[in-house]
Amino acid sequence: MIMKNGLIKYALLTVLFLPASLPVANAQSADPNFFNRLSIGFEYGTWEPIKLRNSDDPLRLSIKGENAYAGISVIAPLHGQLHLRLSLTRFRHSEEPQSNKTLTLYPALFDLKYSLVSESKLSPYVSYGVMVSFGRDKAASEVSIDRELGYGLNLGTGFDLLLLEHLALGVEFRYHYLKYNNTYVFTDDYSGPKINLGLLFLL
Repeated sequence: MIMKNGLIKYALLTVLFLPASLPVANAQSADPNFFNRLSIGFEYGTWEPIKLRNSDDPLRLSIKGENAYAGISVIAPLHGQLHLRLSLTRFRHSEEPQSNKTLTLYPALFDLKYSLVSESKLSPYVSYGVMVSFGRDKAASEVSIDRELGYGLNLGTGFDLLLLEHLALGVEFRYHYLKYNNTYVFTDDYSGPKINLGLLFLL
C-alpha cells in the first residue's frame, strides 16, 4: 500500500512539475537541433527503495552514502523529439554495523526519452522504459555470490540545461519498479524513487 500511495504522489509531482518548467524553457532560445545529437551522460544521486526505509513517508529522500546511485548512459535520437537512452548503473546499500550484509545492484536501463521543449536551453522531458538488474551480496566472509536477475519498469521526468555548445546539466527524478522472484539479500522488492544530477556531453 505504501508503494502504491508513493507512486500516486510521484505521478502528481510529475504533473505539477512539467507546467511550471514550460514557461521558463520557452524564454530561452538555442540551436533547434541541439538536443537531437548523439550524447553521453554521467549521473550521480540517491535511490531509495521503499522496503529498505525506516520511515513510512515515501516522499522522504535521504542522501546517505550507502544508497548512492551512479551510472553512464548513451542517448541517441530516434524521431523528432523522441530519443533512446541506454544506461548502465550501480546502486549500493549497506546496513552496517547493524548487520554484516552489503548489497550492490547493477541495473541496465532501456528508456524512451521524450523532450517536451527541444528548441530551448532548458528542455524538460519525460522518460519511460524497462530495466534488468543483477547484484552482488557480500557478507562478513567477504564471499560474493551472484543471484538471479530482477526485472522492472522506469518512469521519470527531468530537464536538461544547456551550459556550453557540447555540455548540458541534467536533473532527473525517476521511480524504479524493481522486483525479484525471491528475497534477494534484504527484500524481493527494491522499488522506490531516485533523484540525480548529471552531465550530458553532446557529440
